[in-house]
Amino acid sequence: MIRTLSLIATLAIAVASSPALAGPPYTPVPPPAKLAAADKAKLKAALKEAKQKSSKRAHAESATAWERVAALQPSMMKALVEAGYEALQAGDLDRAERLTKKALGFAVEPRLRGAGEYNLAIVAEKRGDKPGAIAAYQRSLAARHTRAAREALGKLDPAAAAAADPVRPKPLDGPYKTLEEWCAKQPDHQGACPSDVGEFKDDCDVLNRSAASRCYVGREGVPAYP
Repeated sequence: MIRTLSLIATLAIAVASSPALAGPPYTPVPPPAKLAAADKAKLKAALKEAKQKSSKRAHAESATAWERVAALQPSMMKALVEAGYEALQAGDLDRAERLTKKALGFAVEPRLRGAGEYNLAIVAEKRGDKPGAIAAYQRSLAARHTRAAREALGKLDPAAAAAADPVRPKPLDGPYKTLEEWCAKQPDHQGACPSDVGEFKDDCDVLNRSAASRCYVGREGVPAYP
């Protein structure tokens, strides 16, 4: 029982300290409101109107309908994000920014946060705010990775987009003659070195088949022949 509680505590600390979860203290999303029959009908009608107006490219009116949805059911954060998107499509940058930031002030799910930050990046781009757009694209990618966000970021900052690529190759350290030499170069070399150095050293010696070649050591401490 003690071991289980200890494991739970360890996991809680790891999640709380995770860079991906870092951010300002967001407001908790309110619980779903219990609506009277009349308000349920209004909510249904507002949802229908929001979608219909959007399909007809009446984006400003769609944004207004989505705002009504959010007012009737405050827990529906998607309504605010959708309202901001429709305002953006209508060309109303101030309204788009206001509605989107209102939604992102809450602890919304990563999918919505990524979409909202992406929309804020477009708002910043349209205003000529390159640094603001880059930062918003990066926040969008941190919340949920999408190809669209990464490619948009790549047009503004190729290096930042490359760093955000989840399948980017990781360079090997080296060349080093021995694993001990690699370990000594690490910031915390005592913790970086594997406990069974001999086993890894033997692998290095086997791979290091010629006197002229050297053993490359990967960042995970696993030898790799160049």
